[in-house]
Amino acid sequence: MDKLYALVIGGKMYYCLGVITDSLLESVDLLAKQMKIKFQNSENLCDDFCLLIKEKYGIVLTPISISYVFRN
Repeated sequence: MDKLYALVIGGKMYYCLGVITDSLLESVDLLAKQMKIKFQNSENLCDDFCLLIKEKYGIVLTPISISYVFRN
């Protein structure tokens, strides 16, 4: 089952679906922290992140957008 992951860069939150094993979470987290420097001027940060994760770890993450947040 896919899990929801969030990437925060420059105060903006991006979401993607996929499966990252527990053993790779720390490595992917480190890579995400480096994204701020590497892709700070990119138009498609989430797409760039997903592509980088696929190239480096063979993990397929699918960028998604949130259309509405229900609040209580």
